[in-house]
Amino acid sequence: MKQELISKVFSVLSARSYEDFYQTPYGKTIDRLEKALMEKLIREALPQSARSRLQLLEVGCGTGIWTDFFVQLGFTVIGIDPSEAMLEVARSKNIPKATFLQGVAEDLPFPSSSFDAVAAITVLEFVEDLSRALGEIERVLKPGGVFFGGLLNRESELGRRQPEDPIIQHASLYDKKEIENFLSSFQDVVIKGC
Repeated sequence: MKQELISKVFSVLSARSYEDFYQTPYGKTIDRLEKALMEKLIREALPQSARSRLQLLEVGCGTGIWTDFFVQLGFTVIGIDPSEAMLEVARSKNIPKATFLQGVAEDLPFPSSSFDAVAAITVLEFVEDLSRALGEIERVLKPGGVFFGGLLNRESELGRRQPEDPIIQHASLYDKKEIENFLSSFQDVVIKGC
């Protein structure tokens, strides 16, 4: 991620407004829909008995909203984010079975084949080098590991409102075909929308 983007967009003020968004009726609805779909995909890919033994890397963990969700599904989570402001909020939640580190998607600070699962929820839209970030995700996944991505579709409601949104206006949004193309190196790609 570009350092000036990190400083400007993901500041302390943005961390607070990100958290506040999820307390609005609209934010609660989005959160419920996205997590219901992600839970369905996770349950189909990994049974509960397996998840309790697996370590998940959450790339771009932000304030820990998804981290807590992944822990509740049974994973032990390492969350990384480039924004110290976002990480401060995440750490303050004291989420059990979760560790938070500063880092960027394009240069993950882990050895190859380190994680059973990797998640990146609303992250790939903000990386400086999408190919490099995806390559790093593939690198740190163990053979047979699973990647769970959540992306804002260009054709979604937020995509239509992109120019007016103070954070999303800095994102690179993709349509379904583009998402399929850049995930083509992953096996058994399943794309669902909510």
